[in-house]
Amino acid sequence: MNHDIPSKHAPIALFVYNRPEHTKRTLRALSENAFADQSHLHVFCDGPKSSEHDQMLVQEVRQVVASEQWCGEVTVITRDENWGLARSIRSGIDSILRQHDRIIVLEDDIETSPGFVRFMNQTLAMYADDARVMNVSGYVPETSYQRWLSETFFVRVMACWGWGTWRRAWKQSRWEGAELLSELERRPGGVAGFNLDGCYPYTEQLRRNLIGEIRTWAVFWAASCYLNDGLSLFPCRSLVRNTGFDGSGENCHNAPGLQPRGPLAEQIPVKKISIRESLLGREYFKAFHRFGSDSRLSVRIRNRFRKTKGQVAQMVPEQMKEPLRHLLGVAHPYGLALSTQRQLQTMNRCDETKVKLFGRDFWIADAASFLGSHDEIFRQGIYEFETSQTTPFIIDAGANIGLASIYFGMRYPGAEIIAIESDGLVCEKLIANLKSFELSNVRVVQGAVWDANSELYFSADGADGGRVSSLGSTMVQGLRLLELFEGRSVDLLKLDVEGAEIRVLSDCESALRSVKRIFVEYHSFANAPQELSKLLSILERTGFRYYIEHTGVHSGRPLVRRETQGGYDLQLNIFATRQHGSN
Repeated sequence: MNHDIPSKHAPIALFVYNRPEHTKRTLRALSENAFADQSHLHVFCDGPKSSEHDQMLVQEVRQVVASEQWCGEVTVITRDENWGLARSIRSGIDSILRQHDRIIVLEDDIETSPGFVRFMNQTLAMYADDARVMNVSGYVPETSYQRWLSETFFVRVMACWGWGTWRRAWKQSRWEGAELLSELERRPGGVAGFNLDGCYPYTEQLRRNLIGEIRTWAVFWAASCYLNDGLSLFPCRSLVRNTGFDGSGENCHNAPGLQPRGPLAEQIPVKKISIRESLLGREYFKAFHRFGSDSRLSVRIRNRFRKTKGQVAQMVPEQMKEPLRHLLGVAHPYGLALSTQRQLQTMNRCDETKVKLFGRDFWIADAASFLGSHDEIFRQGIYEFETSQTTPFIIDAGANIGLASIYFGMRYPGAEIIAIESDGLVCEKLIANLKSFELSNVRVVQGAVWDANSELYFSADGADGGRVSSLGSTMVQGLRLLELFEGRSVDLLKLDVEGAEIRVLSDCESALRSVKRIFVEYHSFANAPQELSKLLSILERTGFRYYIEHTGVHSGRPLVRRETQGGYDLQLNIFATRQHGSN
């Protein structure tokens, strides 16, 4: 099916009350959407409360609604009484889904980009028959870490600013708060999981609804989705903006951090992805709710706290100290608590340990190399690339304990990944870590990439420096890399093989034109001729343009003294892409 131009356009439900200017802005933006002229808009106008001023505003809203043909077809439903937002939305969605199998939902303060209706129709068509997908959102919060989000991704979180669903999913909605709370509390980890591991008080919203402090609807739908293991699809950039944080709304107050600071996305590329929660996406929402739109604020808070922690400790009630330690000790979207980072920095080389990474168990062979790789891969994003492929083919040669493969698996959920590791003890941790992250799309191959399938002497160091060497005391199986991808298109070849890179690339040269991108770590042996020119010549002959960065060992004043480490006097990260780009 061609999802670029859906054959059936979902009806759009708009819920309005007493804000004429917000309503006009919402309708104007909606009318400028692609497919608006082919869509059926249902406007549900809530009735006034008792005051004359409210009655006047409600009448003004209805005049705005009637003033133009905002969409291809417009149906207006007016209430004589004030139903309130929660009742109005539930009833309105129910009535439309009795006649249609899907719906797009807006409120009077949701400004949409011109690509919103297209995105919603594409995704509602694409996932119509996938029972676990219960919600599609046009909104995503904006932070400085947005660049590592996939174009679309799934999270077990619901956002109610410009969203859509299906009849099959809405049938599972539940509105008894006590029952929802009870079931969440009975399930192991239910409350913590629903509350994004303590980052947002969803269950508190349910309790406040129960005692009548607030009257909202979205948290009930969110709990219904969560208890059904439902997923929401999100775009990488927001297609909507909430204009209601000016004190005019029923449930909104001033909260500028929730709003996109830049322009809304004009269009989001849509392609079907694996139906499972994105760990990166979940961490993104956790970080946003914990730190807001700019995590630099959390850094300032922590720094200020450290300066005055002796005074603060005497002032803070004992029962509050542990939650504060948790708040100030956790990290952000990179999945590693700051307290864990500090602990790892005190460990000796090759000390083994287990940590929590993105909330999953992760086994480490060497703390120092782990911290360096974690920073490069998750904070700097050195392996990130853009692709139109839904199932990119990635070779991770020199996979070590799996950080890069895990990043690839989370960043490109449909990818086919081959992870190759030569050190047997390190490979055991690689396998355990991939299992912990439930990455079924990664195939592990134990062996040393080489130019022949033969047994090789190997020098293991238990960390990230094991390499093929005639002085080695261990035998490993050599794997001819060429045979792993010959005849196939490779989206990324990552080659970190501790000095074997030139030998391997020379053997693969005839097939490198089928490779779109290469990352190679170059190692210069201190007591051997340098071969960087050979490596760069191979890349040039096969049509690559390369970029070089220092990594690991390098000499700050090489004309005075050469630094060496692990037998190397120079290490470089080399990134190679096609001259005219690739997808």
